[in-house]
Amino acid sequence: MTEKKKDNPRQIVLDDGRELTIDLRALTWGEADDMVSLYIEARGKKTDASLAARRELAGLLGRVVGLSADEVLALSIVDFAQVNRQVAAFIRDPLHADPN
Repeated sequence: MTEKKKDNPRQIVLDDGRELTIDLRALTWGEADDMVSLYIEARGKKTDASLAARRELAGLLGRVVGLSADEVLALSIVDFAQVNRQVAAFIRDPLHADPN
């Protein structure tokens, strides 16, 4: 089951056992800010623009956890939700999301 390691909130363990580490230094402030717009656009009707936004969002999420856009798009819904939720928590409060 997908979970974050209890001793390190920046670690995510995927269902297949891969361990990912969240590294927000992989993004610029502008890219982190753009992720909100991309998420909203990607959730719309399946148009060329929404599919492009989904791919760009997957690329940004992947960069933060060391995966390619294709690998992010291939994650199970449970793994994707965990990665997305954990990355979003650190983006919302990058200095305080990690209690360590």
